Amino acid sequence: MRGTKVICVAGAIVALAGCEQQQYVWMPPSGGSSVTFAQQSAQCRLFAEGNQPGYAVVGSQQFVTSYALGAAIGAAVRQQNDFNNCMEAAGWTQQPASSAGETAQAEAEQASAKRVEAVQRLAKAECPRELNAVRANPSQQTAAAFDACMAQHDPNYETYDQAQAECQANPRPFCMQSKGF
Repeated sequence: MRGTKVICVAGAIVALAGCEQQQYVWMPPSGGSSVTFAQQSAQCRLFAEGNQPGYAVVGSQQFVTSYALGAAIGAAVRQQNDFNNCMEAAGWTQQPASSAGETAQAEAEQASAKRVEAVQRLAKAECPRELNAVRANPSQQTAAAFDACMAQHDPNYETYDQAQAECQANPRPFCMQSKGF
């Protein structure tokens, strides 16, 4: 009878170990967040770790060991649930890692399309001569003239070199695409 229990437990452990887990990432609240992921997750970890009940057990050594193992597993599950609930209460949401990357890429593509459209409208309206020069003869000189004209009409205009420097200093997914490059 005891050998059957050992085989059942071993079989359950092997079955669980073979399960492939979906990877998730935490996404910030839709309106943005005043705290970073590191700050929010640290607060939630402190909450989850400090919210664990104690226990006392009396019985045989086998019973106490079994109870302690079950309590440890239960505490780990409870701690993870407390952490997740804390993050969700702060507005953060979990998304599968693959869809989070797709979401970031889609947002970057939308931002890029809007920026490109705005720059094209401004270029046609305010810098048509420089725009035509860049199209006819794409060189560093014509690009510099175009950038100077655009910067004169749009204080937020960002040259390719400026965008690249910012994205290298503060790397994030799809940085250059979100800037229209």
